[in-house]
Amino acid sequence: MIGAVMSEMGKVVLWFVSGIRPVGLVGLVFLSFCSGRAGMVGHPIPPLRDDGVTILRMNSLADQPSFSGEWSVPRLGQDKAFRRVLWKPGGSVHFQAKLKESYLLQFQGRRMGKGAVVAIGGLKFPLDKDSAEFVIGPEAIEPGANEIKFLVEDELRVSSIRILPKRIAVLAGADQALADEMTLFMPGSWKYFLRPVSGERLLLSIDAGSAKGANVRIIIRTGSKTLESRDKVRSDAALVIRPVPGQFQEIEVRPESSRSGILRLNQSLLVRERSHPAPRRIRKAARDKSVLIICLDAARGDHLGALGYSRRTTPFIDRLARESWVFSDAVAEAAYTLASTTTLHTGLPPDVHRVLSTFTSSLGPSLVTVAELFRKKGYFTAAISANPYFGRAYGQDRGFAEFVELFEGARQVQAEDFLEPFRRILEQAGERPFFVYLHIREPHQDYTMPPPYLGSFQSQYLAQTEELRARTHRILDGRDNTGDDLALLRDLYDENLLYADSVIGRLLEILATLRLDRKTVKIITSDHGEGLGEHGMIGHNVVLQREGIHIPLIVQIPGISPRRVLLPAITSDVPVTLAGLFGLEYPYDQSTWGTNLFNLPAERRRLTRALNSNGGFPAFMAEQYPYRMIAFFPITEESVELYNIKDDPGQMNPLPAEGLPAETLRFLIRTHLKNSDKQAAASGSASLREKDLENLKSLGYVHQ
Repeated sequence: MIGAVMSEMGKVVLWFVSGIRPVGLVGLVFLSFCSGRAGMVGHPIPPLRDDGVTILRMNSLADQPSFSGEWSVPRLGQDKAFRRVLWKPGGSVHFQAKLKESYLLQFQGRRMGKGAVVAIGGLKFPLDKDSAEFVIGPEAIEPGANEIKFLVEDELRVSSIRILPKRIAVLAGADQALADEMTLFMPGSWKYFLRPVSGERLLLSIDAGSAKGANVRIIIRTGSKTLESRDKVRSDAALVIRPVPGQFQEIEVRPESSRSGILRLNQSLLVRERSHPAPRRIRKAARDKSVLIICLDAARGDHLGALGYSRRTTPFIDRLARESWVFSDAVAEAAYTLASTTTLHTGLPPDVHRVLSTFTSSLGPSLVTVAELFRKKGYFTAAISANPYFGRAYGQDRGFAEFVELFEGARQVQAEDFLEPFRRILEQAGERPFFVYLHIREPHQDYTMPPPYLGSFQSQYLAQTEELRARTHRILDGRDNTGDDLALLRDLYDENLLYADSVIGRLLEILATLRLDRKTVKIITSDHGEGLGEHGMIGHNVVLQREGIHIPLIVQIPGISPRRVLLPAITSDVPVTLAGLFGLEYPYDQSTWGTNLFNLPAERRRLTRALNSNGGFPAFMAEQYPYRMIAFFPITEESVELYNIKDDPGQMNPLPAEGLPAETLRFLIRTHLKNSDKQAAASGSASLREKDLENLKSLGYVHQ
């Protein structure tokens, strides 16, 4: 029994083999049998001519080959529902190709009797479903005349056929699912045939089914040469396979046991390399400069003027943004501080670094921070924090020569408390380049900004009063809030952000006074967003909708022209970018997680994800534009929400969680969670002292 499953970018063929080995695979690539895919171009077959010959007229783009095809058959059928009926031995399609490249053949029809086979250049493939798509690789296509044959055992009814260049059929550079869920009846194997580019990885998610305990063997071959063989791989694991780039090769996944049983391939995915170096002019501009990162706790991206907000909440940040690269679609990879800041400083996503619990986790000994890398390179490293979750108790001081905890003493910290220690740190650095991180608590609740910022967007309260504090706490508790309550909450949030922005203006003024502004790369970002009543939620932690994870990301390198970037960016891109700009010895695989912000993939279908496992409602978000899925644990059919964020950016109208987008995102969630179990760095244990708990309580993080 032979079945083919799915392909990507004209390079991949997956065979399901049980008892029969496919032959002659070089040059032809097989794409899954499935329904039509968005982006396909071409026209249906026109009505039949009396002489039984149909000319196919295809779309032709300026930079694509133009061609036509001729369909010839031994006899015509009378079934009005079909364009053609082929009887044994079949028929063929002839088409002209100007370039030697991949083409896509789409087939719609119905098999009768024993089925049919598609053949080209001596290669044969089964046509065992009524809807099929074939990618014909460039090795099998010659400039000029080409022929595709349909070999029929009994009868094949044809509704339509289309042939078109593969390059205009699928978005280039996108991660593509290679196989939908399928079952392997042991003994047997799955086989992939592909020619990957550098950095591509093949991800497989396998469930043991009835063959629990059975291991699989992974073999990578090119021709008769075995490039790699991995034995005793657990069959219930998520696998990461790194093929050899540039070679057409065979990857076989074979159960080691010869006994009968069932293995289930949930799905497989070909993932492209994410990390590319920044252009030389940008690296040259950053050379020998210092670095300042300012993180505004709970700052939502859509409340900054630089990102289109209607209120003037951030005039100083906006001024900096006009000289910066502004990433308008940046996403935090966790909805709470501890996990998100660990990602910001290590470049590892939360499901890998595992610093998740605010009561039991801290940076483990195997984790390496950007501060350590800068310090090793001779930079003076310092941090100032107003949030205990970025503090010594959680190991976040690693790599910093100077670490200031403003919350020490359980008092309410305000943004202006950063000014004096920031100036002192810069003076302490002297002539050395520095890496400084500031974690400002505003605009995080409880909204204790001083006048004149309090009352800037509402005049009901012009001073911090007991009445205001009581009403604010009631609103934040989320009990029976009215429209007026939520309007006040939004006003207070914006006023707190305005206050934080004013302090950023004063911090940048200190840089300028010390003549360091043109010598410093500046980054403004946040650890997560904030719910202000959207989707019925206030705060963060459990908010994985856009308001909870869309963050500002602004990068200014003196001497580099400003730019607005619409492509998706994630928190783990920041340390990868710094490593590339400053030649840091980044210890992690840069093709696996983040990528360089100055050379993002030129398409929007990048996978982004975020999680929350710190509260009572653990959840995971996965997005591959235009679809976003939020899965609440345990993951069931009922516990997932699917949105089309292109048509529904506010995520107010969930879609049925079915079809290829839903299955692909479910697979991505399963794969990342399974892989994180194997790849996770061992997080350390947080040793919270009584003093640390008092600090958390005073700031509203821990309740009695």
